[in-house]
Amino acid sequence: MLPNLVGESVLRSPMLALMEHMAVVLQAVEALGDFAALAQDGAWDRALQAQQRVADRESDADHLKQQLRGDMPKSVWMPVARSDLLDLLSAQDKIANRAKDIAGLMLGRQLAFPGTLTEGVRDYVALSVQATAGALAAVEATQVLYQSGFGDRQAAEVERLIVDVERLERASDRKQVELRAQLFQVEKDLPPVDAMFLYQVLDWIGSVADRAEKVTHRLLLVIKS
Repeated sequence: MLPNLVGESVLRSPMLALMEHMAVVLQAVEALGDFAALAQDGAWDRALQAQQRVADRESDADHLKQQLRGDMPKSVWMPVARSDLLDLLSAQDKIANRAKDIAGLMLGRQLAFPGTLTEGVRDYVALSVQATAGALAAVEATQVLYQSGFGDRQAAEVERLIVDVERLERASDRKQVELRAQLFQVEKDLPPVDAMFLYQVLDWIGSVADRAEKVTHRLLLVIKS
């Protein structure tokens, strides 16, 4: 259980509290990367430990979310609308939720991709990790922007980081198309139910990068409000 530090962070800056939450979200996605590599190697005992790290970080993120929702001022003036900050918090939390979904499904069915997809899947998961890290960097830059009084130079830096995440999300989309085509070529050799779930896992991995992009789009609303 995480200590109750969110209230202090919100008093200093609601963006700082959101940054702390997003850092835990990234830890969940990084643990998913470890899990996916172990699953692909068939190391299910170690994969179980990695899946537990994903679940623990998702639980931590959820705990922080609940704290932040309760501690965020309702009547104190803030330069950013409370509703926009809560929408951003929800978008961040959905990333950790998806990481937990992926690891849980793969572990529960001991799903791994055919060996011919191993390298591509590794690169695909890495794109989601990178996109999530990019979203955290954008949140961190928004905290600096918040502290600076929303200066033009700091706003430009946030927008640059957002463009980087959009680039990673597009790369993830392209990789998903490539991997779906490769899976189609070998699906006849797989148990039909496994093939169905592997397509779902591909979709869910891609949705991590997509949700990271949604976080950055929420940030745009924050900096332009």
